[in-house]
Amino acid sequence: MIHLDSLFMRTKYIFSVTVLWCFFIVFCWAESPNNKGIKAFSNENYAEAVDLFSTQVAKAPSVEGFYNLGNAHYKLKQYPEAIIAYLRALRLNPSFEDAAYNLQLTQQKIAPGHATLSNMPWENPLTLLLDCGSVQKWTSISFICLILAAICWNLFRILSHTIIQRVALLSTFVLVISFFITSLAAICQRYRYYHNSLAVITSDQAQTYASPILNSKKEMLLPAGSIVNLQDIDNKGWARVQTSDGSETWIHLAQLEQVRDKD
Repeated sequence: MIHLDSLFMRTKYIFSVTVLWCFFIVFCWAESPNNKGIKAFSNENYAEAVDLFSTQVAKAPSVEGFYNLGNAHYKLKQYPEAIIAYLRALRLNPSFEDAAYNLQLTQQKIAPGHATLSNMPWENPLTLLLDCGSVQKWTSISFICLILAAICWNLFRILSHTIIQRVALLSTFVLVISFFITSLAAICQRYRYYHNSLAVITSDQAQTYASPILNSKKEMLLPAGSIVNLQDIDNKGWARVQTSDGSETWIHLAQLEQVRDKD
């Protein structure tokens, strides 16, 4: 039998440990680079915010981190860097509306009337549908469909009412189909995440060429912040890209930065 004094001491010990742990969590949260960056951003120290958000996303890439980094770059009028950050946020969560809106706003700052991301030639109805959710969102929906299908199937087996049985069986069929469709969407989004071919022009004006040779025919000039679709990279530092008007051209690899970065 446990004495009251002993029980009180154990409870006091557990309470003390819990309080100390809560203080530790709050301290770590307050001292994290992301929260320091938010504080710097609120104080209009945008350069410091860029450094802090950059540190945060380098250690632990996150939608919020890239979004905040984009906002800090935007305030400093570093539009190409802001576009890259917003695209990286959308790479993690394509349905993040705030990042999509700020991306469009930044694009219009650089080139008013320029095609937005959803109107780019490499986008199609299927990719736009897939972008309604991230990998995690499609996976969660497929898991829910599977659980509901199992419930409906069990209802079909245990109920005796004919109409309810039919409804349960039909629901099971629909939910199983939905499970496979959403699972396929999650797989496609996972593939697109690791094979993202978007890149952003980082130089003030990037000269493009008809072929990967300096003395070849010069084509268009791409302003800083232009989004292109990377088609190919040769071993001499040239990249073949698709531009917003659908044409393909060659450009120096040093004049752009890939959204996919190093992973």
